[in-house]
Amino acid sequence: MRKPSNTTLKRRIKEHRCPFCGSGRQYTRVYPCEYPERAIYTYCENCDRLLEYTDNSPWYSIWEELEKIKSLTLEKAKKVYRAWKLI
Repeated sequence: MRKPSNTTLKRRIKEHRCPFCGSGRQYTRVYPCEYPERAIYTYCENCDRLLEYTDNSPWYSIWEELEKIKSLTLEKAKKVYRAWKLI
């Protein structure tokens, strides 16, 4: 698979597609918790990467994190993704 260009990465983020594989298909897992707790995770259906989550906290989205980076490359996106997943 070819490495996506910076323009392609920005377009994927704007269209809320997976920044890594470009898939627009997602699935959501809602884990049962007692009210008012919540645990909702959204994954890419193609590559199974975590895209959004809330775990009784503010909603975190990989797209919002990547939009903050001015000169975005795939390597920077992967670095942000690894750090973001540990939040």
